[in-house]
Amino acid sequence: PARSMTSLASESERTAKQPVNWLRGRWGAAGIIAALYSGVHVLWTFVHWGGEASQAAISDIAFLPVSLFAALAAFRIWTQPGADRSTRLAWGLLGLGLLANFFGDLLWFYYEILLHSEPFPSWADLGYLAFYPLMMLALFNFPHSPVSRSDQQRLYLDSAIVLVASWMVLWYFVLGPTVEGLTLSLESAIILAYPLADLVIVYGLVIFLFRHPNASLRSGFGFLLAAMLLFVVADVLYSIQGLNETYVSGNPLDNFWLLSYLCFVFAALEQCANLQMHGSRFKAARRVSYWWMLPYAMLAAGYALAIWAFAVSTGIDSRVRGLFGGAVTLTVLISWRQVLELRENRRLNKELLLRLKQLDEAGLALNRAEYLASIGTLAAGVAHELNNPLGVIVASQEVLMRRSLSGEWQKEVFLNNLNRI
Repeated sequence: PARSMTSLASESERTAKQPVNWLRGRWGAAGIIAALYSGVHVLWTFVHWGGEASQAAISDIAFLPVSLFAALAAFRIWTQPGADRSTRLAWGLLGLGLLANFFGDLLWFYYEILLHSEPFPSWADLGYLAFYPLMMLALFNFPHSPVSRSDQQRLYLDSAIVLVASWMVLWYFVLGPTVEGLTLSLESAIILAYPLADLVIVYGLVIFLFRHPNASLRSGFGFLLAAMLLFVVADVLYSIQGLNETYVSGNPLDNFWLLSYLCFVFAALEQCANLQMHGSRFKAARRVSYWWMLPYAMLAAGYALAIWAFAVSTGIDSRVRGLFGGAVTLTVLISWRQVLELRENRRLNKELLLRLKQLDEAGLALNRAEYLASIGTLAAGVAHELNNPLGVIVASQEVLMRRSLSGEWQKEVFLNNLNRI
């Protein structure tokens, strides 16, 4: 059975490495068209064909077909019979989030182009903001490798380190300047909700990475990661341009959102193609060895930002105080993580010593068994060497007894048997 399981695993691994043509069929052709469409839009944001008058309309319409296609591609996986429950639920939630974002884009187009009114704040923000929690829930539900209790503690600490460092960047460049000029109102709450929602995406993405995504995601994993990062970067850059009042519809920043939708499309197409070819047989975790460096890189980035802000700041304002609080939080988190590492190392050392002791005892028992086996072999050899002459003696004695009792007395036979004895 062990040999058959090993051969089955190696066969599954070889099959999993087979290339999958995920751009075939009608859906693949639609994906290629979406990529060409996105390339044309990227070019348009730099040359602006059609003039400035239609720039806002073209920019608002450009998102609609790709975001809708991304939602439909995600829902297609939700209906796949070969997908397991976790995969279907994750892609279903992701499709709902993309659909909510599509309706947000549609309402934005309706307010800005058809009604010629200010689209912010409006009902479009409800669709946009619904995207973030649905994305986080989708990331939490993707299949992943089992996580032990100690690994789970480190996972949440690493996620918290990345989250705090990300918050420091958002606070210094977006949240801090935004809070200074805001009053308590619904508009202010919506303005602050977007960067905070980006932190929700970052948290879900880090948990997704540190849990080691299931191998059934395959290279769709890369597209999914790129889509999330592009979306968060676009939101942050939009907030910065909004603070500086430099954002206009149709500028190159819009390409980040459009390319994010395109990466969602590619991730869904590849995941669906792999499910159709392999089903849900491949459950081994896809471990990426270099993700362990992410918390330390974010820790260094957070400290570097705090040091730079202290150096260039003329006074201790709210942004600098926020960075100081973030740096203190990072220090507490990394110290806590090191305590967990020391505790885990101590536990592993005790377990190692116990295993070594058990190994020594097993070695002694094996040596004793070998010693007893050698004695048994020697005893068997000695018994064999004794049994041969004893057999001759017994046989000769029986001959003498039979002849004596029967009266067949022959001197030569009697002497020969005595000599033999």
